[in-house]
Amino acid sequence: MGFGERRMVDVRHLDLKCADCGKAIDELPFEPMSDRPVYCGDCNRKRRPPRTGGGGGMGGGRGGRPGGGRGGDSRGGGRRF
Repeated sequence: MGFGERRMVDVRHLDLKCADCGKAIDELPFEPMSDRPVYCGDCNRKRRPPRTGGGGGMGGGRGGRPGGGRGGDSRGGGRRF
């Protein structure tokens, strides 16, 4: 299960430095905002909480509701006549 390759943004013209180690940052997977710190790949990995396995449980990333987050009941179907 993957999301494909991330599109990287060239930020060399911004002369960004990692907020932790000071390393120059040339690319980011997002457009940076001036009010938030940015981190190099190594420091960003250190800052993230460890991943837990599985991916089971409720939610599934679709609004957190059983039935796909569509509202109504979770039995599916459309109109009832």
